[in-house]
Amino acid sequence: MSKKSIYYKVSEGSEAHKIIKEIQDEISEYEKWKRDLPKRLVCDENGDQMLCYSDGSPAGFYFKSKPEGWKRVKGYYSYYYPHAKNKPAMTILKEKKPKSRNIDLSELLFGRTPMTMMPNPVGYGFLMRSGASFCTLSGTVYVSVCDDGKKTSPIVKGLRKIKYSTYVKAKEDSK
Repeated sequence: MSKKSIYYKVSEGSEAHKIIKEIQDEISEYEKWKRDLPKRLVCDENGDQMLCYSDGSPAGFYFKSKPEGWKRVKGYYSYYYPHAKNKPAMTILKEKKPKSRNIDLSELLFGRTPMTMMPNPVGYGFLMRSGASFCTLSGTVYVSVCDDGKKTSPIVKGLRKIKYSTYVKAKEDSK
């Protein structure tokens, strides 16, 4: 989170608070399901070691040697992902999809997902969707959303705009 974001404090019990609580519950349920995957997929004793994509979905599992019906994850020694033909493992992995909390939250609270310019090593930039994110500090929920220069107003009740300094102070006080 940077100063190029807009910050909000969420009122407890509000519509915004209920939306965030629902997303937190979905994320917790998904994370619990994901922690059980290595056991269900019969990984080695170190099978709790798992590679994940940025959205939290599994990208590979640790095995001492390549199991039948699995392919090695490119660039990672001893990490494997099931082949599409490995129906039992693929069925387990398709049971749940990760909740893309940033983009979903932005759509639910603001009705749109702001765009942000990302630098490119070649010198050109590209636009990227940059959703809202939330954190809980000392029991209070705060939301930040990228300031892309377009009007970003909450479409639900319970979000009070705050200054960046107020957010930083809350963050320091929660340590």
